[in-house]
Amino acid sequence: MLSSTDFSKLGGQIDTLKPSTVIVKSYTGNIIECLRENDMRVQIGDQEDTLLIRVFQGPSLLGRNMMSKFTLPWQNIFSTVAITAEDTVH
Repeated sequence: MLSSTDFSKLGGQIDTLKPSTVIVKSYTGNIIECLRENDMRVQIGDQEDTLLIRVFQGPSLLGRNMMSKFTLPWQNIFSTVAITAEDTVH
C-alpha cells in the first residue's frame, strides 16, 4: 500500500494506473479507498522485484508480499520514506 503523496513524490501519476480490483477494509471494518493499482518494479539497495502496488489515501504500509520478496532487518523498521535515485545524489 503506497500513499498517494508518496506515489507523487516518486514521480508517479495516479491516472496512469489501472482501476482497483479490490475492496480493502481496516481491522475495524472501515473501507479504505484504493485509488488505483499496477504491477511495478521496486528496488531496495541491490534487490529488485515486481510487486503489485496499490495507491491509497493515508499512510504507506509495507505488506507481507514485500516482506517475503526483500531481505531486510524488518524487526528494526518502524517507518518508511519515499525517495528516488536523484534524492541520494549530493
